[in-house]
Amino acid sequence: MILVALALQAAPVVTQSAPAAPVDREANIRAIALRSLSGTMVFQNIVADDPALRKEFRRVGFQNGCTTLFATSQEIINRHGAALEPLYVETVRRSIPDFAVSKPPINVLMMYGGKITHEVEQSGDPLLGKAIADMKQRFVAAARALPPSRNRRDNQIKPEPALGHALGVKRYWDLDNPAQLLMACVDHRTPRSQRPLISNGSDQP
Repeated sequence: MILVALALQAAPVVTQSAPAAPVDREANIRAIALRSLSGTMVFQNIVADDPALRKEFRRVGFQNGCTTLFATSQEIINRHGAALEPLYVETVRRSIPDFAVSKPPINVLMMYGGKITHEVEQSGDPLLGKAIADMKQRFVAAARALPPSRNRRDNQIKPEPALGHALGVKRYWDLDNPAQLLMACVDHRTPRSQRPLISNGSDQP
């Protein structure tokens, strides 16, 4: 499901023909690291993986919850990104095979984004721990500044049909399921024109 989320966030990918150029491995590693860091997946996962924060998300309703999740994740990157860059660079250098480093960063993240995120999360880096604590505090503060949802339909969110079919979501996203909560937010904010083609399992378009 993480790969589908990355596909939605990355689409569309535009490729252009160009003469082959010498590969600057370190520059490519840094570009991949910065793209991964700017995607904020580590900090979105903090909310999605925490039952109390998921409850706070649902309390304000899906749309406000998603807006708050993305806004606070970006705020944390703006605050802590420079300090976390070395951790991401070293994680990419250690995790990505040489043959992949020369590829465009977004293509690398389609293949290895989940691995990078997991290894960053497992690093135990104290600067990451500080950023995570800040993320939790900022998300709760931002959510509690909003009025609670009074309508249960605010959290009854249907996936885009082809995506729901592909992921086996039959009716509504389960907003108490970490992966589905994140997918629902990405699905909600991705314009139809930017969606990757997802087969619905039939021959019909």
